[in-house]
Amino acid sequence: MYNTLMDSNSSYFECKNLVIKQDQGVYKITSDAMLLALLTPLTQKEKHILEVGCGTGIISLYLAQKSQAFFHAIDINQNAVLCCSQNIINANLSHRVVVEKKAFQALRSFKTYDLIVSNPPFFGAVNKYKKRYLDQAKNAEHLPIDFFFKKAYEHLKNQSSKIVLLIPFDNYFNTVLSASSCKLFLCKKILIQTGQSKVKRVILVFSKSWQTKIKVETFTYRDKNNKISKAFKQALK
Repeated sequence: MYNTLMDSNSSYFECKNLVIKQDQGVYKITSDAMLLALLTPLTQKEKHILEVGCGTGIISLYLAQKSQAFFHAIDINQNAVLCCSQNIINANLSHRVVVEKKAFQALRSFKTYDLIVSNPPFFGAVNKYKKRYLDQAKNAEHLPIDFFFKKAYEHLKNQSSKIVLLIPFDNYFNTVLSASSCKLFLCKKILIQTGQSKVKRVILVFSKSWQTKIKVETFTYRDKNNKISKAFKQALK
């Protein structure tokens, strides 16, 4: 069954000339993933991009259609790696997108990137999931945010290289503090509005360079009637 909006019962997800297979044992595509794919800022100067926790590969594949960069996607779930690999082949992007079963912790420090993008696990340790692949995708103990920033710092190519994350807005201040403790500084934030202008998610962009002024943007995911916005629907076509 094909689906153009997020549906965990669909075997395939279709958008922007991509048909993404969603296998069993792989975390399904969510609105969070699509918001991150849609709103990740690209300058067209990026040559090498790393995605941490790629799942089906939708974020790397979506961005690869907007960029000429080479993508390195990693995940600790073998089923996700196999699923992503097939999606890369189906999208005819094997020449620019590679996937590897690897924990971020194990990535060698000599590999550096112009951009690191991730929709990291952000639920606390009290939120345990019976299915291992769900626990790996959602439970922050598998990739604590403090460690993420320490590791990401090592893999940024230069001062202008960026890290782009999507997190719950409730985690905003702690995330910015964690980043700054690793000498990574917020340079842009995109507030994701839902319903009655409530902000439940935020996309954060960090770099090694201190910014005197932080860019702020908003994107409406759901309108005041709590319906999926036209802007989001259009982005999926």
